[in-house]
Amino acid sequence: MSLVGRAREAAWLARAIDRPESRAVVVRGPAGSGKTALCDLALENVAAAGALTGAGKYGQGDSQPAFAPIIRALTGATDAALEQLYDPQAGAAAMVAALGPALAVLQSAGFGAGASPVEPALGPPAGRREGAARLTAAALQLVRWLMGFGSPVVLLIDDAGRAPCSTPSSPRTATPHPPSSSPNATTKPPTMNSPRAPARRCCNLDLWPTPIVLP
Repeated sequence: MSLVGRAREAAWLARAIDRPESRAVVVRGPAGSGKTALCDLALENVAAAGALTGAGKYGQGDSQPAFAPIIRALTGATDAALEQLYDPQAGAAAMVAALGPALAVLQSAGFGAGASPVEPALGPPAGRREGAARLTAAALQLVRWLMGFGSPVVLLIDDAGRAPCSTPSSPRTATPHPPSSSPNATTKPPTMNSPRAPARRCCNLDLWPTPIVLP
């Protein structure tokens, strides 16, 4: 797929994702402005360059658990990591040993990469806030394990502006490390925070008008 009239934005997005200090790259714009197509192309390119990638999407009005798209993206990135190995089963066993009880927390939220279900540790039931904290900690532990492969970890969370307010979210977020958040609307002409700015961990790209997408 190629995008007509988006070469500047595509190049900016690639540079922003490539910055080692980047933690989130947020792409915003009205419906039909090409946010998903631009991010899908960026994800395809970084995967071809060797990054571990995964994607998840928040649907409008769906009833999936709050963290489901993030867990789905982590599953994709983990599958990509294990596929790089000569012995994926040994890699999955190493993941089980490295994550310990965190793997059961992730599996309880829908994580499905590489390993048989792990019996969760017994303990008092967690409240909503504590459960979210445990899941966040487990997800970050998994990301740290993935980074041991020596490749960037890039997750695309599509339409994350629809996520429940209790979930870290953003409209279209491509993250070389864990995801982050921002609102989902703009009517401004194309504006881009410089990906070269020092100490900037979150970069924003606003899209306008709608590009033409060619197959």
